[in-house]
Amino acid sequence: MNEILNLIDSISSSGLQWILTLFSIVISVGLFLYTNAETNKINKQFDERELEIKRCYEHIEHQQAANKKEAAQLKHEREQLNIEIKKLADEKAQWTIDTEIGEEY
Repeated sequence: MNEILNLIDSISSSGLQWILTLFSIVISVGLFLYTNAETNKINKQFDERELEIKRCYEHIEHQQAANKKEAAQLKHEREQLNIEIKKLADEKAQWTIDTEIGEEY
């Protein structure tokens, strides 16, 4: 009778170990799949943010190029205005000289 109880106990014990091992494997696989899915979500979010940052940098570079072009255009206009101011100053000086000469005669 003792031998039968030991045999039943042995079968129950090994069956319980098998169930616990199977449960452990299932939990491990489930945890791996969950971790993998979460990692993929995080990687996707990271890629989206990286793309957004790249677009921002491209926009900034475009704005800088436009600003440089506008600055060059404004510099050219300022140079033209300075030339015009100098011409007007020369004309005024010549007119002043001409009017002073006219007053002498």
